[in-house]
Amino acid sequence: MIKKQNYLKLFLNSILIMGLSACAFTSETALDNNNNLYPEKLTEISIQGSFNKAIIAVNISTDYSNTNDTENFGNAPVSNLQNIHTLITPVDPVPFLEPNLPTTPLITTNKSPNKHTNQPLKSLNYLTEDPETTTFYDPALPGNIAATKVVSNNNCVIYVDSNSWTTYENDANFNTYLNNAITYFTNTIQTNAANNLSEIDYNTDVDNNGKMILFITSMTNHSSANENTAGYFWAINLYDTNQQNCNDCINSNEKEILYINIEKIINNDYQHVIAHEFTHYLGAAARLIKGSGVNYDVWIEEGIAEGLTPYLSNDPDILINSFARLNEVKNGTGFLKQTNADSWYTYALSYTFFDYCRIQMDQEADFYKNLIEKSTNTTTKTNYKVLDNIIKTYNPNEDTDLIVNFEDALISYKIANHVKHSSNKYGYKNNTFQTSNLPSPLASPTNTGIETSGAIYFIQGDTYTEDTIDDFVPGTSGDNIKFFRIIPTE
Repeated sequence: MIKKQNYLKLFLNSILIMGLSACAFTSETALDNNNNLYPEKLTEISIQGSFNKAIIAVNISTDYSNTNDTENFGNAPVSNLQNIHTLITPVDPVPFLEPNLPTTPLITTNKSPNKHTNQPLKSLNYLTEDPETTTFYDPALPGNIAATKVVSNNNCVIYVDSNSWTTYENDANFNTYLNNAITYFTNTIQTNAANNLSEIDYNTDVDNNGKMILFITSMTNHSSANENTAGYFWAINLYDTNQQNCNDCINSNEKEILYINIEKIINNDYQHVIAHEFTHYLGAAARLIKGSGVNYDVWIEEGIAEGLTPYLSNDPDILINSFARLNEVKNGTGFLKQTNADSWYTYALSYTFFDYCRIQMDQEADFYKNLIEKSTNTTTKTNYKVLDNIIKTYNPNEDTDLIVNFEDALISYKIANHVKHSSNKYGYKNNTFQTSNLPSPLASPTNTGIETSGAIYFIQGDTYTEDTIDDFVPGTSGDNIKFFRIIPTE
């Protein structure tokens, strides 16, 4: 059972019944500097299940034109500890990072891209149409890097930067992993992309070789990357070097290239990055072919790339860290910020939010295919309104037992990550992967701000007593901050 009620009525009734002043009633709540309280900003939701009571504050703003768009949530419930939990620093290497690169210009190509159709695969061999040695421009270095062709088939060719190849040429494991990587790309990634995204036209062939290039290169000296960078795709490589209104296009390789960190090959850990970067390619190629002249918002771009990775890789557990590490996303961090994806938080939050919506709408890879199609269409928006329209199409009657719109989905997702209900919108419908890997509990914030699309959690337990949660009333806070008291019922 789900029961919602606004706290204003309860607040006023309590004052009348108890004959207490507002200040006396809120003796367990930390007042703001002006001693102002706003019970109308608090909604109480009773949900069937077994979980700790909580106050969840959410920034519902969808205006993220300001990259530092953070709103104050005002007073917090009174803690029974002197020191509230601090932000957890990830111990293990972050799961995924990409460098900040020049973005694709908001223009259409000055020629129709070449097209190719994937041909039946042949055994691995060296094909003469691809040069044995060449030079690729690497936008993250930035600069040109000499490359050596190592292995190729009809659909893909792998080059290794020449300096690294000199080191690993006689390494049997390295060569085995390269052969496995090209087989993985052609037999798994391309096949699953064709099966799951058959209605999307994304096959370009700007260099007339009918292949995707995997460029395996060291990234330790890159100015726009760091040691945790997994790889990247640079959409400008699909453009002509003489593309008008595009200063960066002069450095285009005019080839389909996925840049892969050589450490991913050395460690036999390339599956995620190849699937993720190929998804970036197919989105950019679809936009180019359609001539839409648009870019996806960063959170949509990364959410789709992560979301399709399990489907393209045939590995449903490949993104396990994204859910398992949500308890490291604190202090009101959001995913809507219009910045480059320079933090793993962007990947984890946008993906888990998308996957929550996918599950709530009972969809599989077609959810992400729909996002690509809607985001690429120039007649629709490329921001949060794309998802808002998809949700409204799924739930035209505005059934409140389902997610109703973008705002409702955002709020319900934040609640679901605490409640973990097995069947309604405050959970993941008993999906084993998501539910079993969701962390508990989410720790308290150490600051007073919430970014757009961010949330903070005050959960009954060692830090906050049940009375503290029950008595909490919001103080002065940002206009877009909403508070929810989550109560378990039998």
